[in-house]
Amino acid sequence: MRRLRAWTWRLGDLVRGRHRDADLAEELESHLQLHVDAGIRAGMTPDEARRDAILKLGGLEATKEAYRDRRGVPIVDQTLRDVSYALRSLRRAPAFTLAAVLTLALGIGATTAIFSVVYGVLLKPLPFHEPERLVALYQLAPGFGGTRKLPQSPATYFTYRDHTRVFEDIGGG
Repeated sequence: MRRLRAWTWRLGDLVRGRHRDADLAEELESHLQLHVDAGIRAGMTPDEARRDAILKLGGLEATKEAYRDRRGVPIVDQTLRDVSYALRSLRRAPAFTLAAVLTLALGIGATTAIFSVVYGVLLKPLPFHEPERLVALYQLAPGFGGTRKLPQSPATYFTYRDHTRVFEDIGGG
């Protein structure tokens, strides 16, 4: 149950992240000020006390980053930051963006066209009720050096169609 609650909080922080960052900055600043005050009471100058306090906390940005990693879903946060950076970079270089978009469009279009042809020719099932019962008819002509298949003529097709009762239907192609 504890893990479920932790993941619920983490997923909720994806939405409330900015608000939580402000709270974190305020809390860290109050901790820093407490350490600075303690250093001043110990006889340090305000600059020395602030430097010592930052060192004790381990650096403000490092502490914030560690807290963000614990409170959120790091892979989602990192992905969102990467996407944001990529979009900013693409906005700064419109010529490169145009080239990248055109390259992707051509690649996707060509892949789609090739797959459509492959599907239509090779993968799409035959438009017959029981394709495993299909047979091919051809005539053999024994010749010099072996047997050759002869091309079918329209007359042969009509002969098979009109005089053969062995097959349910005959088609030419």
